[in-house]
Amino acid sequence: ALPAAVKPDDSELPAVTVAHVKATKLAPQATYPGTVVSRNDSRLAADFEGRVEWVAEVGTVVKQGDVVARLDSHMAAADQAVSTRDSNEAALKQAGAALKRSKYQLEHAEIRAPFDGRVVARLINTGEYASAGKDVVRLVDLARIEISTRIPIASMQYLKEGAQVTAEVQG
Repeated sequence: ALPAAVKPDDSELPAVTVAHVKATKLAPQATYPGTVVSRNDSRLAADFEGRVEWVAEVGTVVKQGDVVARLDSHMAAADQAVSTRDSNEAALKQAGAALKRSKYQLEHAEIRAPFDGRVVARLINTGEYASAGKDVVRLVDLARIEISTRIPIASMQYLKEGAQVTAEVQG
C-alpha cells in the first residue's frame, strides 16, 4: 500500500515575492579635484606716477567704490599749474594741459574698488613709488565664486549643459 500523501505545513515554507525587472541607465559618478576661484579677481593699478601714501591691509573687506590705496595728492598740485598759466601767456596751452593733468591726477590719487571684495595682497607698500599701470593691490570678490577642475576627455560625454553636479568642499 502506498503511503498517504502528506500535505506540507505552509508555515515552514519561505515567502516568495515576484518583481518585474526593468533595465535603466544610471549616471556614472566620478570624483575630480578642483579649485574654488572668484569670478572677479583683479590687480588694481595706479593711473599715474606718484609716491604711495596708503595701502589697505591684507584681509580688509571693501565695498565697490571704497578706497584701497592712495597716492600722494601733493604731487598733483593744481595751484602750480594755475600759477604757471597766469604768469606766462605764451605757455597758456601748455599750462592748461598741465592743469588738466594735475586735476586728473588729483581726482585719481585714490584707487577705488571696482567691486565688493577682500584685499588679498598688497603689491606695493607705503612710501614706494607707483608708476602708471603698476599693480598696487589684489582684490578678490568672495561672493561670486566658481569651481575650476580638469575632467578627462573620456568623461565629457556624460556632461551636458545645465546638468547638476555636486561639489564637496574640504577644509
